[in-house]
Amino acid sequence: MTLITKCLEQNGEHERNHWFIDFSGHVNQLTIRRWKHGWEMDRASEDCTIRLTEDGIQEAYWFLANRIK
Repeated sequence: MTLITKCLEQNGEHERNHWFIDFSGHVNQLTIRRWKHGWEMDRASEDCTIRLTEDGIQEAYWFLANRIK
């Protein structure tokens, strides 16, 4: 959650949001999407979709840790 908070703080520092976080509680899933240069309709994102298990949380951690400035 600390890393997700940092992502959301970074969104406030730029004209275009870079990070989008979707939580689907009914299936225990988290999707994290990142646009390196800010969101635009025609740009591709880097995505990480995980189930909220110990392994999934570790995967999300490393996805975030390697991309947060």
